[in-house]
Amino acid sequence: RRIYDLACGHGLLGILFAWRFKDVEVVCVDRERRDAFDHYLNVAIECGHRIENVKVTESDIREVQIQRRSFVVCIHACNEATKIALDSATRADVPFAAMPCCIRDGIYFRRMSHLDEQARYTAAVGVIAGLYGADKVTAIDVRITNRNLIVMKRVMGDGG
Repeated sequence: RRIYDLACGHGLLGILFAWRFKDVEVVCVDRERRDAFDHYLNVAIECGHRIENVKVTESDIREVQIQRRSFVVCIHACNEATKIALDSATRADVPFAAMPCCIRDGIYFRRMSHLDEQARYTAAVGVIAGLYGADKVTAIDVRITNRNLIVMKRVMGDGG
């Protein structure tokens, strides 16, 4: 039982998962550990919450071996990072949730043209959902981020 927050950036999402799901190990992975990660943990301690089930790993997300019975999340992982995370989740046969950010032509499709930026983003997320067999596409409020679509897949076998 593990959650992988791939391309975690500052790590806040992974820390929140660790705080909420105390019986689950949370592994935050990014190329570098950001100062904000330790700051968030210190703030939690100051508020009386010791969070000990989260760790950050400085690594290329391609090098992470996803364990069975895990969950992969990647939020605002730019360009190839979302694809790498979803490829890893698919190989391990584990469920995932991804909120793609930047989606450059040539990663999932050759080219989209004559679309405004929001239509292009929406269509690209649809392509991603189709390629990875998503069970659900949902969204958070666009006032939070304009890259607000979430692609999710659950796994019915013994993987997740």
